Parts: sequence; structure tokens; C-alpha cells
Amino acid sequence: MSSLPVPWAPEAHLKEPGVTTQPEQGHELVPRPERTPEAVRVALARVAPHRLGEMEQHKEQALATAIQDGKIGHLQHWLTHWQVQVEIERRP
Repeated sequence: MSSLPVPWAPEAHLKEPGVTTQPEQGHELVPRPERTPEAVRVALARVAPHRLGEMEQHKEQALATAIQDGKIGHLQHWLTHWQVQVEIERRP
């Protein structure tokens, strides 16, 4: 007796050709940097040097807003944003 996939079953979509739950194993241009501004900047310089000016401008805006509001969260957001950008760029 063969079993038919139930359309609403989580594994039903895996029957389609080319669909997988495993991430593709791509080549990383640089290792994942530490969560420091300098490490993220160095990694960005290697994978997307054309974005360094944008990163610097965003940092200045985050710093000014953090000083104005008295909240470090603006700088934490800035660092997280650029960590994500590096993560995307380092795995073409």
C-alpha cells in the first residue's frame, strides 16, 4: 500500500524537484566577522568596498541620533544592519 502525500503536510513541498530545506553550500568570500565596528568595516571593505561611504554616513547618522536621544540602541541597530549586509555579500 503506497501512501499519498497530504497536501497540507509540511513535507509535501519537498516532493517538488529542486526544493530542499538545506541551505546551499556556497563559497564564502570572507569569514563571518566578529561583532565589532572595525571587524565589520574590514569585512565590508573586502566584499563590497563601494559601500564603505554608505556605511560611514549611516554610522554618523546613528551616532548623532544616539547622542541626541541618549540611547545606544541606534548604534546597536547600525552595527546589526551592517553585519547583515556583510553576511549577504560574503556568500555570492
